[in-house]
This record gives sequence, structure tokens and C-alpha cells, in this order.
Amino acid sequence: MNEKLELMGGGARQVPPPCGCERTMSRQTVEETLLKVQAAQQLASEDPEQAELFLRSALKDCAELGQRSASLHLQLAELLFRLRRTREALQEVLEVLELDPFNLAALNLRQALGRRLRSERAAAARSIS
Repeated sequence: MNEKLELMGGGARQVPPPCGCERTMSRQTVEETLLKVQAAQQLASEDPEQAELFLRSALKDCAELGQRSASLHLQLAELLFRLRRTREALQEVLEVLELDPFNLAALNLRQALGRRLRSERAAAARSIS
């Protein structure tokens, strides 16, 4: 791991700003990000595509603030899994496990995604033959 990363609580990692660049995290920015996450959670079952947009936007906001969040990546992975976007979900799960290697929910989801990928490959092979 990069020695410049500091482990933060809740599975988040903080990346220091580039030299000469001070990072400020306004209360308004944090509140906006939290509102996006809350909106995504409320929309997850009735409008999952919109929920995905909110989660991706919240992740982008975190990245701009020099933050990475295992829990946000996990929420996105679970949503993508339900949308049957297996490869994208797997990418998000791998991001979670990079930030939090012992995250049980992510480990279980990775197993489920692996089973789904094998099943999809077997179905594709059967349809070809």
C-alpha cells in the first residue's frame, strides 16, 4: 500500500493533498454528499438506475475531497449486483476489499458474483454449442 495513505475509521482512506495544495472540506460539501447517499438509499428499490447515479456522484465527491469509502463502494456493488451488472459489481467489490480486506459483506458478495460469472459463462458456452 502507498505509505501516504492514512487509515480512517469506517473503512475510509484519506489521501493527503498534493504538495502546496490545501484541502478544505466544507460542511456544505459533506452535507451534500450525505444527502446524495440518503437519496440513493431511498431510491434503491424503486429507481435503482437513479440510485446508481447518486452513489457514483457521492463517490466522485469523496474522491475530490481525497477520501475513499468502502461502504459507498459496497452499496454501489450491491445495487449493481441486483441490476445484474456483474462485472461492474465485481469491480466495486474489489475496491471495497482493497480498502477493507476483511469486510464480510464484500467477501460474501464476491463469492456470489463469482458463482454468477461462472453460471453466465456456462450458459454462453451451452448456447454456442
